[in-house]
Amino acid sequence: MELSLEQYESILQYLDDKMTDEQEKVFMDEVSSNSLLQEYLQFELELRQNIHFSAGTNDISLINANDENVVESTGYIKSLAKKAEDEWIQESKTKDHSGLAASEKKPAKAIAVPLWLRIVAAACLILAVVGVVKYMSQKPEAPKVVGNNKVEQSDIVKDTSANNVAIIPKDSFADLQPPQPKTDFAALFEKFYKKDKAPEQKPLLLAEALIDYENDDYSRLKKLDLKNLPLIRGIPDDDLNSDQNVKELAHYYKGIALMQVREIRQASSHFQWLTDHANNRQLIVKAQWYLALCNLALNNVDQANTLLTSVSGKRIAPYNNQAKELLKVLKQ
Repeated sequence: MELSLEQYESILQYLDDKMTDEQEKVFMDEVSSNSLLQEYLQFELELRQNIHFSAGTNDISLINANDENVVESTGYIKSLAKKAEDEWIQESKTKDHSGLAASEKKPAKAIAVPLWLRIVAAACLILAVVGVVKYMSQKPEAPKVVGNNKVEQSDIVKDTSANNVAIIPKDSFADLQPPQPKTDFAALFEKFYKKDKAPEQKPLLLAEALIDYENDDYSRLKKLDLKNLPLIRGIPDDDLNSDQNVKELAHYYKGIALMQVREIRQASSHFQWLTDHANNRQLIVKAQWYLALCNLALNNVDQANTLLTSVSGKRIAPYNNQAKELLKVLKQ
């Protein structure tokens, strides 16, 4: 007695959970009364369990080719093959004694799969799964790096198609470098920023605001309207109280006052005005230094580097030395 194609498809549908409740009830009734159907159903179930068992997991995509279960599966597969060989020998002897003619076989529609052939198929399937998983788990070998950060010729792929030779490195040197720690610009700002002292000689128009500045009160400076500075009669007509000098000092110390309360973007606009319009060379260098710190706090590293490079080349201490030190930190 052999299994029909329809019965075998019913087994597959049952194991794949593709039957309706009514179909499953009819199928189970047939299984309970058909010993051959029971045997094939048990074989299919054991076949699937053996595949999972050999890999040591219920999910083939999670198989680790270096896992002990996978390595030990070789012995298990050999035992399956030996069992298949014994089954084949025994079945051959049985057929020889039975004397059945080839013409007496069932029509081709019926499925008669010998047990030894099923075992061999299971073993081959297990070997294929293990082989694929082991191949996929292998990591490509990183290219070797020699002196002067060059890639060895053994790690070069040559393409000679169309009479053109293209030398393509398998991997770039940048990929071989360890990840660099992210620079904390806010921390650098806090490290290098320092409030500048108010001038000893103060213009009369800014005297009260600068005295408050010395006492850490920045409200007067922040309220100053630098586009419309008030006119006060009786102010001496000298360089200290000139309109240009008052505007330069007002922009400079208002910028620092805003930095003190961490209004960085507003502060940068005052230092930018100084770099564009100031006449006092020393004040310009100091404004560039503070503008570089503002850009650093705002993560504008390129602008900060340009300003720091300019300040480092000036002979105005301590800002030139601080700029050199900060540039070294940024280049690390």
